[in-house]
Amino acid sequence: MFVKVPARGAEDVDMRKRGNDYYLNRMKVEHPAVHAKYTAGNLSAREAIYKAGYQTKPTPLMILQREWRKASPHEQATFRAWIGGRAPPAPSTPTIAPVVSPDLRLMSWAKGRIKTIMASRNVKMGEVMDEMGLNPLDGSLGLAVRRDGRIKPDVALKLEKWLEVNRHI
Repeated sequence: MFVKVPARGAEDVDMRKRGNDYYLNRMKVEHPAVHAKYTAGNLSAREAIYKAGYQTKPTPLMILQREWRKASPHEQATFRAWIGGRAPPAPSTPTIAPVVSPDLRLMSWAKGRIKTIMASRNVKMGEVMDEMGLNPLDGSLGLAVRRDGRIKPDVALKLEKWLEVNRHI
């Protein structure tokens, strides 16, 4: 059902929309004292709506939570450092692509990079696993490189560090 009620003067208000005009029209009937302060210029429309109880004024916490969702990761880290009394983090450097996909399979760039490093250093997969601090007999990384197998999350983290250590190759 579509209902129109005249608003301040000759304007029409769509009663389905909850803008200032809707609340100010309700206020005339339900809160005449607050509406009188609004028409006298003592309150803004927003203040009158809050005072009448139609909407709640956002608390500082509500504002922080709303804005937090809009902040970039760097802005969030800077804010965390500020509230913790630490120096803000350095401007973010370009991040490398993830080593594994969400289903824990190696990304194709990572497979190629592992093969290139192994060939240039003339090392075998067991030696790579040993350098990462893992059991050299664990074949999971080798299977992931050769046959698109999955790797464990802890292996993925150690692999990221190993690739960073060997970035110069």
